[in-house]
Amino acid sequence: MNTQDLYENNIKLLKSLNVQFKECTSEPVLSYETAEKVRKEFGLTGTESKSLFLKAKDGKYYMFVSVEGKRADFEKIKDKLGVKISVASQEELKSQTGCEPYCAIPFGYPKEITILIDPEIYNQQKFIFSPGPTEKTIEIAGKDVEIIFSALPNNKIRL
Repeated sequence: MNTQDLYENNIKLLKSLNVQFKECTSEPVLSYETAEKVRKEFGLTGTESKSLFLKAKDGKYYMFVSVEGKRADFEKIKDKLGVKISVASQEELKSQTGCEPYCAIPFGYPKEITILIDPEIYNQQKFIFSPGPTEKTIEIAGKDVEIIFSALPNNKIRL
């Protein structure tokens, strides 16, 4: 799987669920500073997603999905999962999800990866995320985030 596959999976998912979205193509977004610049350039008003690829001591992988600026509470996650977790390596991110280093995405990767959902994402008016390629940005209505997560084959754990 590569970023183009992720992109195609995400666009197909959004269309199959009749989720309205705004798509922008820009310089590669590799930092929150660039994301802010892209938001201004394209008039995006949503909250930027934050996705963090994690690995449990037992070898299972998880994607923590939250909003920009929110830190992962590793103690809370450990209590919920019953196993110690840490940030996976950039090589594991790429090999397991197809995502580029430092550019994990909230949706569209293999079903074997469990999604850890920060409920704060459901409180956003609009939600901004990359569908895979770092030069693509998508904005959706916040109400559609739960619809998308519900349609995914991945196991999901609400934190």
